Amino acid sequence: IFFHSICLKIFGYAGFLIVEFLAIFAFLIIFYKIFSYFFSKNESILLSLLFFSIPSIISILNIESLPYINLLKSEFYTLRIPRPIISGLYLFSFLYLIVSMDKGEIFTKKKSILLGIILGFSLSSVYHFFFIEISSFLIFLVYKFKSNILKKIIENYKNILLSIFFFLLSILPFLLILLYHEEDLSGRAGVFQLNFEKKKILLEHYL
Repeated sequence: IFFHSICLKIFGYAGFLIVEFLAIFAFLIIFYKIFSYFFSKNESILLSLLFFSIPSIISILNIESLPYINLLKSEFYTLRIPRPIISGLYLFSFLYLIVSMDKGEIFTKKKSILLGIILGFSLSSVYHFFFIEISSFLIFLVYKFKSNILKKIIENYKNILLSIFFFLLSILPFLLILLYHEEDLSGRAGVFQLNFEKKKILLEHYL
């Protein structure tokens, strides 16, 4: 909610509309960049608009009752705050970064910084996006370098350290929230001390 908070402070309630406009623009730019590696300029624009229109197309065709279609309508990309309007952009940015790495150099200073920031923002917003991204990146490295993966990592250790630095920098606000947040918030989120008695209840439940 950082972006909405800043725009609300500066522009008032109009800030929400500004964030929505910028988020839609970012979505279209990201997918245009991705598709531009495979298609022409006009085709990339058309496909980007088509992807953005998926929820509307599902509603118009009235096919929400089909398995997984309703999930695609509500979870792929909508303007719901804060997910997926903001958090979805982190996942799509990661996808674009992976495609650009596959089509060009993997370890560059710019890409290393972006990787660290995207992973950090993903962990701070939707942690399972972070695990998807970090797992995908490791699989991508294995796919690209195969048995030479350790050698390539050692050769590019500076860029990897750069990614780690910006990752830690970008999750700093999240860590501060975890340290100083209200205890009631943890309880509401389902976070509690897992002692022996609770472990026993869980084990009996699963059995």
